[in-house]
Amino acid sequence: MSEEDIWVTFQPYGKRVRVKRGTNILEAARLAGVFIPSLCGGRGLCGKCRVKVSNESSLAKPDPSEAALLGADAGPFRLACRAVPRASISVEIPPESMASAPQILVNGTDWEITIDPAVSKFHLRLEPPTLEDPAADFERVRGALSKLGVEITEYGLQTLRDGPQVLRDSGWEVTATVWDSRRLIRIQPGDTSSSLYGVAVDVGTTTVVCQLVDLTTGKTVQSESILNPQIPYGEDIVTRLSLSRKSPSDEQTLHKVLVEGISSMIQNCCRRQGIDPEDVLEVSVVGNTVMHHMAMGLPSSFLGESPFSPVMKRGIDLTARDVGLALHPDTNIHALPTLAGYVGADACAVILASRIYEEKETSMAVDIGTNGEIVLGSERGLTTCSCAAGPALEGAHITFGMRASEGAIEKVRIDGERVVYETIGGGPPVGICGSGVIDAVAQMLLAGIIGREGRLRPHPRVRTRNGVKEFVLVEGKHTGMGRDIVVTQKDIREVQLAKAAIYTGASSLMDHTGNRPEDIQTVYVAGAFGNYIDFRSAKTIGLIPDIPIERLRFRGHAAMTGAKLSLFSRSPRQLAEHVAQKVRYVELTCTPGFNQRYMDATYLPHRDPSRFPSVRLPD
Repeated sequence: MSEEDIWVTFQPYGKRVRVKRGTNILEAARLAGVFIPSLCGGRGLCGKCRVKVSNESSLAKPDPSEAALLGADAGPFRLACRAVPRASISVEIPPESMASAPQILVNGTDWEITIDPAVSKFHLRLEPPTLEDPAADFERVRGALSKLGVEITEYGLQTLRDGPQVLRDSGWEVTATVWDSRRLIRIQPGDTSSSLYGVAVDVGTTTVVCQLVDLTTGKTVQSESILNPQIPYGEDIVTRLSLSRKSPSDEQTLHKVLVEGISSMIQNCCRRQGIDPEDVLEVSVVGNTVMHHMAMGLPSSFLGESPFSPVMKRGIDLTARDVGLALHPDTNIHALPTLAGYVGADACAVILASRIYEEKETSMAVDIGTNGEIVLGSERGLTTCSCAAGPALEGAHITFGMRASEGAIEKVRIDGERVVYETIGGGPPVGICGSGVIDAVAQMLLAGIIGREGRLRPHPRVRTRNGVKEFVLVEGKHTGMGRDIVVTQKDIREVQLAKAAIYTGASSLMDHTGNRPEDIQTVYVAGAFGNYIDFRSAKTIGLIPDIPIERLRFRGHAAMTGAKLSLFSRSPRQLAEHVAQKVRYVELTCTPGFNQRYMDATYLPHRDPSRFPSVRLPD
């Protein structure tokens, strides 16, 4: 622990967080995931963030403005936004603050989070202007919000343009939407305070996923996914970066098609939910650094040049107008921090969702996607790297590969000449998704149908067609499209290259930090299809380090979970900033022996089938 750091403990929750000296109690609470009400956004204006401190000598005396808000009988109470501890301190949250906001349990994590979004709505009844009282329209709005403890200092341009007519058409009864307790971003007629929506977007190299969430309840109400619209311009990041470096117009094209795709997804979600897309009042965006920059309209060409420096590491807040999304122009678009040139906001979101930064013992988080990110460490510090796994583990570049949707084979077991499979939705198979591909290769290895080098061996289900060796997974009479579903020799090779990238990244990171597999107490496996991967299959093919299965934990689509956490509450957003500045990045290609390690990892491990028993096959 640095001499510049102190511990702040929050009771009765028993939560403790390490912060730098100079951090006020309100900021520390948000980093710890503890809710303290603050209508003014922490500017010392509303007096709502009262806390009880155990050792007043650890704090400077209140300044006059704080003392005035606390009152004469303040006793041991202080305003969390003004109180800055000089030493480690214990803080008690008074009962009136504990019940200030609802709590939700975020699916796929152990996060129990207080709903405290950056956007808030306020129902206002205003007096219309008269000759005796000709105050400006927005001075009336600002004054009414000030009485509620919200001090507006910024205004959205479209809101200024539309507001005067809305005020008059509504008879001066409106709902004001405020972002970050300081910026007025929308005026709507009547009382719409019960309707508050946000969108989380994970921009992947291969797929883009969007989820519409109700910010009053924390529930995901709609979701949508598409193949990344940039794929026609290049299937991988390197190709797209080369295009963006070719000319500014090409770079703008990549941004435009991506933003149009995201806008279309949001519109589809809103239509199914029965709301106007302009009712979406904040969007949280995550993605690898290249996708992050292209989505936000930032220059990306420099990411293709050594030393691959991003435009910014910190989180970014822009408007829908800035980004080009088809939403209310003043809607806030928040992108979580990036960690390095090839470790992006999605990795930061995975860190949030896995809470690896809180682990007492060394743990690892592996986000499996086209660009795999790996994080290793504990509360003492985190180290990360990126590995180009390619899209095979997501079902792309596979002959019958598909996304994890209805009709995709998601589980495979082989017993002699017999193949048993499960499809998403239970209907006839029409393809195979990432988890099914991993299962199929693992089962072929265990059954001796392929060797360590990955070559198909003689077997009743192995054939050569048009000069290509392939394993018949499902005969055409049992499929949903009347054709055999096969796994080709090329498919197997694609899986070998992908798994080698992930494994090499993990093992290189362990070497760099001086850890061995037995030192890793927990491995969090994340990815859009992370809930479907069979850990035994992943270990069988050498996708993840040889760590006991009981130490492996699913985190599902953790990048999306992290994006939603930052929508639900400002605390994870601030925590992300705090964590991002402390993560160390390792460039794998600069590590000794990387190329040889990668080539060795393309081989499949020697596996004793008795160590990896298949589940019981149905009759």
